[in-house]
Amino acid sequence: MSSGNTIGREKGKRSRSGCWTCREAGYKCDEAKPLCGRCVRLKIPCQGYGLRLRWRPHKDAKKREDLRSRHDENRRELVVPPPNSNEAQAAIISPPAENTVTTPSRSGSDGWVSDDVFSPHGRNPCALLSPMSIQSRDDDIPSEICLKDGKSDNMRSREQLREASVPRDPPYWALYLSLDDYHLFHHFTTVVSSLISIKPTDNPFQKHFTSMALQKGPLQSAILSVAASHLVAISPRKDTEIVARKHHRIAIQSLSMALKTPTERFSDAILATVLMLQVRRQFMDSIEEADECHLSAARELIRLRKGLPTAPTSCFQFLLSLFSYYDILGSIAHARPPFILDHHYLCSNTLAPLFDSAFDILHIASDISSLQSMKSGAMTTSNEEIQSLIQVFEHKLETWRLPDDTAENLDLANTAIAYHAAASIYLFRVAYNIGSPHPRTLHRVRLCLDAIAKVPITSPLVSMHVWPLFTGGCEAIDPQDRLFAVQRLKEMYSIRRIPSLIRVREAMETVWKCKDLQGGDSRPDLMVKLGCLEALDQLGLGVELV
Repeated sequence: MSSGNTIGREKGKRSRSGCWTCREAGYKCDEAKPLCGRCVRLKIPCQGYGLRLRWRPHKDAKKREDLRSRHDENRRELVVPPPNSNEAQAAIISPPAENTVTTPSRSGSDGWVSDDVFSPHGRNPCALLSPMSIQSRDDDIPSEICLKDGKSDNMRSREQLREASVPRDPPYWALYLSLDDYHLFHHFTTVVSSLISIKPTDNPFQKHFTSMALQKGPLQSAILSVAASHLVAISPRKDTEIVARKHHRIAIQSLSMALKTPTERFSDAILATVLMLQVRRQFMDSIEEADECHLSAARELIRLRKGLPTAPTSCFQFLLSLFSYYDILGSIAHARPPFILDHHYLCSNTLAPLFDSAFDILHIASDISSLQSMKSGAMTTSNEEIQSLIQVFEHKLETWRLPDDTAENLDLANTAIAYHAAASIYLFRVAYNIGSPHPRTLHRVRLCLDAIAKVPITSPLVSMHVWPLFTGGCEAIDPQDRLFAVQRLKEMYSIRRIPSLIRVREAMETVWKCKDLQGGDSRPDLMVKLGCLEALDQLGLGVELV
């Protein structure tokens, strides 16, 4: 056959707008969302799309800073105009042109730096408004903050934190909000904060986040972005969606600038900003960023602050508990060990008042996630040790009882019972790879769904019900139980208007289709071995259990 009659396969071109995993590897990306096809096929983490912030190692940052300073000095000798010239005055007072194409600058010190993602010829003209992702690597965790003057790092850190703790009156313009922004801020304070908190009174988001966000900065922009995203879910409008993306972009840019200063890097407001960006994922219609980029960043900030000899504030304790909650449920959803293994030690005095009687169930769930990594080989452990841990976890769940004071609050008691049943279902899957229609699992499914049904849909505790409702609902095989799980999620969305609830319901319905096709009534032995998250993973899908 002549070469002229053969049709050769056209060589794929590298994509500039694909996911970050394919871009780093130099492969063409099909840009499927939320996970691209290549990453799903190879079973590798898909880092998502859009703006990415990277944690830079300190040793490399110092060298680059020195090289950049030399380059800037040489450049200034050539291009700096006379001080009194019109060109110099214009450079000082003139804002950049609105149609100027810019890319996020790179930080010169430790912290997050943004990668260039905007191309004038790119497919998306609003690339700078896209959500970001954060790349976090274990070898990028600086053990200590290096200072140029050679002074002791710990001593300098103490001084900086002491200075940061001194209250300073912000300038009058820093407290100013436009009328539109004030509307968003008010919406967060009065509506959104009550949706993401389980406490009807003394709301910790109102107590801590609102006060820190009065001054302009990354936290204020992140809060405004969350509020605007929620308004989009209530009443879809293109201009409100643009406002949400604008505030998100401003939050990223100001966060990158704030992390250049060690004093701000160690502040509660910065950690609160990162966690608020994680909360924002629940209010987005579609997610283009990596699944746990913000949690990875929060982990780095917590590790940096962990070694500082300072007493934690009540705000920092709440931030730790919020991080722990997202971390533990994230470890369940993504089949990984928790980012911070010893949550009980880290937040022993913070989870209890926030999650009350369910907090010890969360700790057991955290341990089960670590057990799953051991069984998969991600963590080196002997089989004898694994079996011993399984017995320990089973004993903890079997001997768990409601505290006496919790029994007086029926909503809280039923929430704890639902968590206990969900943790048991999770343990059966990880330890023995069994699910419905196994009798042990079906018994816990009934306990879980019955407990959830006893909590009024308007209760603030419903914000904690996503994980047990998904866990019990996915393993349900009775049509009435499945109908209840779907209807409950629809009612939760109708009242709360949080888009992630729609994704949870769709994921649960997908699991039912997979389990019914896998075995159904004719082959229950096959159905019992198919895990809910495993079924989603085979399809390249994921779910957020918060």
